Amino acid sequence: MITFKPGFRLWLLGVLLCLLSLCEWDRALAHGDGAGDPLVVVHSSRTPPLAYVGFNGEQKGLVVEYWRMWSRQNGIPIKIVLAEWAETLRMVRDGLADIHGGLYVTSERRQYLDFAPTYFDLNAAVFVRKGLGIDSMDGLGSREIGVLDKGYSEYYLKKYHPQLTRRSYASASAMAEDAIAGNLDAMLSECPTMTYLLGKYGKLHDFDMLKPLYTRPMHPAVAKGNDELLALVEEGMKRIPSKECERVFSRWTIPNSPSSTWLKVILGFIVLLVGGLVFHMFYRPRKSGPTFRAPPE
Repeated sequence: MITFKPGFRLWLLGVLLCLLSLCEWDRALAHGDGAGDPLVVVHSSRTPPLAYVGFNGEQKGLVVEYWRMWSRQNGIPIKIVLAEWAETLRMVRDGLADIHGGLYVTSERRQYLDFAPTYFDLNAAVFVRKGLGIDSMDGLGSREIGVLDKGYSEYYLKKYHPQLTRRSYASASAMAEDAIAGNLDAMLSECPTMTYLLGKYGKLHDFDMLKPLYTRPMHPAVAKGNDELLALVEEGMKRIPSKECERVFSRWTIPNSPSSTWLKVILGFIVLLVGGLVFHMFYRPRKSGPTFRAPPE
């Protein structure tokens, strides 16, 4: 039997504990829950497919996955907090969060935020209820149009279409639910988000999407004057391989228009699949049973 001296056993135990600690540390970093004081990254809680809370309570979305990837690539632990949109702005401004996960640049936001380079673009359009005969902004008349409270859509209408009547909502989800309930006929929202929400409730074809009003780059942001953190964010973004970014974007990007080519291809595939199954079930050739020769008379 092999015996070890007490000193060697203690050394071996120490090595094993170190290895277990390293594995646990690596696992924590992969989930953005590292030890110490993680950086708090904040974004909207109800803006799918960018950021939202799933049915099981799990945080999901393009922005969520991007910042988890940023954490892994840089070995910096983060904590993602999802809240109502207006609250996310206040949290970064007041020092309750370190980084805003992504938003548009405006002159008002420049007063209390510093912005890192963009990492993706979004376009936005007006969605109107079908059957109203509205095909342009001028056709909205006195109808209320839903916008995100403290969001760029609110800012845009105030600046470029001040004659329109706005109704502010805490989230894109709340706005879509009000429209589906019949309380709102028009909404200005990011195309992927509103397409996702209307599709989720099976109401995608109850609304028409007008021509996109704007396409804007999304930027991470930190509190004004926090140059050290801003440099850390920017350097960390450079370390993310372009292929990893493409993988994340392709996973979460959805068609902007209800009549997109992508949707038609998927629907066409489903029709072909169902048709093939029906043909196989009802029109496949039947095997003939065994044949017997009549005995000679």
